[in-house]
Amino acid sequence: MALILKIEKFSLSELNKFLLKACSSGRLEIVKEIVKAGAEIDHNKNLPIAKACKSGSFELVSWLHSNGADLIDPKSKCFYYSCSSHNFGLVVLMTSYGYKLTKGHNEYYKNCVSVFTKLDKH
Repeated sequence: MALILKIEKFSLSELNKFLLKACSSGRLEIVKEIVKAGAEIDHNKNLPIAKACKSGSFELVSWLHSNGADLIDPKSKCFYYSCSSHNFGLVVLMTSYGYKLTKGHNEYYKNCVSVFTKLDKH
């Protein structure tokens, strides 16, 4: 996919802003191009992967993680955003990579499971 703009002409700060917007909207192909142009995948304490979790894009989160973003950093709020996006697959992915559920996360996890249990019954 070719981007309309020549992204190589932008500063690192601008590329990082574009990366956050693309992650927020779950646009994997655009994210790949922006990262290829030099955006920092772990910019601002792994904010891109947190935004991707919030978007609910399993493919984007997986790609970011496999390319160096820290999915299981508790400070990134990825777990919270995965639950709030109602994407139980992301929660399972996080735990498969070693994310440790703590007492504080139990409510998020229960709510996430509850939503998917209700959806399964319909």
